[in-house]
Amino acid sequence: MQAREISPPVITVVDAHKVSLSAHLSPLTMLRSVLKNRALVRQLAWREISARYRGTQLGLFWSVLNPLLMLSVYTYVFCGVMKVQLDTPEGAAGSNNYFSYALKLFAGLTAFNFFSEVVSRAPMLVISCPNYVKKVVFPLEILPLIALGTAASTFFASLLVLIAAELLLQGSIPWTVVFFPAAILPLVLLALALGWLLSSLGVFLRDIGQSIAFVMQLLIFMTPVFYPVEAIPAGLRPILTYSPLTISVESFRQVVLRGQQPDWTLLAIGTVSGLLCCQLGFAFFMKTKKAFADVI
Repeated sequence: MQAREISPPVITVVDAHKVSLSAHLSPLTMLRSVLKNRALVRQLAWREISARYRGTQLGLFWSVLNPLLMLSVYTYVFCGVMKVQLDTPEGAAGSNNYFSYALKLFAGLTAFNFFSEVVSRAPMLVISCPNYVKKVVFPLEILPLIALGTAASTFFASLLVLIAAELLLQGSIPWTVVFFPAAILPLVLLALALGWLLSSLGVFLRDIGQSIAFVMQLLIFMTPVFYPVEAIPAGLRPILTYSPLTISVESFRQVVLRGQQPDWTLLAIGTVSGLLCCQLGFAFFMKTKKAFADVI
């Protein structure tokens, strides 16, 4: 009796990359990805922070020493040499007015440098990890989150130095400092959005990595870091005032230095626009990452 030939079972392979764009545009998809990989993000960010200071004698103390040295330089240059004065708090002594500008400048740079560190690294995030792309099943979308976590460590170190200097020079810390997470939230969302966008584009357009330094130099002068918002020309003020960068920098100064609550309306506008940009950046990254292995 002739044996019947048994045909192999039909196996349907589902391509994980064939996901509709609308699925990537869902906020729940982005939120699930972040929550699912939060432990991995925390582990890799800490490893990167530790590697940055590995082999040094002072170790993690450098994260505090660097902003402390920066604040000392700013205080000497702008207070001792240039005698620069920004806005004067009511009832402040003359010498404290000069120190006030140094603190405001340092606060603005603390917020802006947090954003700049993430965005400057973004074009090289995927390119610098070819093994993650080709050989390992790795959630590439967490790379900007790791960069964000690493930049956050520098930000918090600078914030501690800023608060300590404020306590030393002005004798008190305003209670509104508790609002600083809300103040920088638009900046965090914008940095993450650009992290996803630029890390994807950097795979296909290598020139982006070379031009980003110039763009950051341009942005810092378009953001009221060295000057007050009132100094912006009237024609550009409506545009720059509603920029997430301007909203976060000014709100951060208000809550940490001036003892004022932030403009909640502006913060809401900045947060909503940041969330929208974040969602679009995530969707673009997820839709293009299937081509990374073909390019790298």
